[in-house]
Amino acid sequence: MVNAGSEPNFKNYISIALKNRANKIEYPFTVFDKKIIHFKSLQLGYKCYCKNFRGIGFNLLCKYLLLEFGFEKMLKERFKSKADYNNRQSIAAM
Repeated sequence: MVNAGSEPNFKNYISIALKNRANKIEYPFTVFDKKIIHFKSLQLGYKCYCKNFRGIGFNLLCKYLLLEFGFEKMLKERFKSKADYNNRQSIAAM
C-alpha cells in the first residue's frame, strides 16, 4: 500500500487505484466523516437507470428528491452535476 501522506503520494495512490479499477483488479471507494463536512456544496454523483425508466420523468423526479434533500435537510447552498462528455443521453437529461 502507498503511503498517501503527501500530495504527490496521494495523487499516485489515486492514479493506481483508478487504473486498477479500470482493469477490474480493485474497486476503490471514498470514505469520509459526515460529522466534519463544512462545505456548502454537493456534487450529484453518477446515476444509471434501466431502459424501462428512461424518458418517463423518473430521472427528473429523482433529481428533484436529491436536490430537495440536499437543500432542505443538509442545508447546502450549491449543487454540481456532471456527466462524461461522450454521454449525450446523460447531458440531455441534465
